[in-house]
Amino acid sequence: MKKHKILAFFILMSIFLIGCDSQSSNSSSSMNVESNIQTASEESIDITEDIETEAVTETTWQSEYRKLLEEIMNDKTYSDQSPHFSLHDLTGDGIPELFISDGFNRINSCKIYGFDESLIFMEKHGIDGETAYSPDNKIFYDYDIAQGHEYFIYYTLDENNNFKHEITLYNNVGAAPTEEDRIYTINNQKVSYDTYKGNLDMYQEIDDFVLLGRDYEFTEEDILKAFS
Repeated sequence: MKKHKILAFFILMSIFLIGCDSQSSNSSSSMNVESNIQTASEESIDITEDIETEAVTETTWQSEYRKLLEEIMNDKTYSDQSPHFSLHDLTGDGIPELFISDGFNRINSCKIYGFDESLIFMEKHGIDGETAYSPDNKIFYDYDIAQGHEYFIYYTLDENNNFKHEITLYNNVGAAPTEEDRIYTINNQKVSYDTYKGNLDMYQEIDDFVLLGRDYEFTEEDILKAFS
């Protein structure tokens, strides 16, 4: 009888110890699962914050440009001047600059705007409501001819994305009565024809100029198209 009691006692202790081990294992697994869920939740929050930040940045420059375009679109003084606009990323930061052409006459130029937390007026360039830009060389080119006087004007963007006049080449060939009266200048300094032509040829070899200023009309449809 005593042997049976001792045997029963050992059986009960074994069952008790197995139950404790199982409970401890389940508790540990539960804690690991909760930890993994918390980590995944934190990562999800970080990703959501990044997406929201990107959306706010994109919306901000678009809304600022749109606001300016709509102001001009509703300004009656522009209605007879055929205003247009273009978008082109000059600085490589992923946010395009805004080019606004207020007309298509010789006196019209392009007003160039950028965005850096707010709308920024950068520069005014161009003739006939357009300006030419070489993305590979970061060079702007404006051309003008009037009554036989011809101008080739080039600007660059420096390392701080500021506009800098580089060179103006001029000749009066169309207005000079004789060959002896012809004048060639570089940055307002008289030069020989060979010097003038050599410099002009160097710049005219650039073949990736794109015209900016008149890609889109000031209509709701084109504004939507430009930002799509």
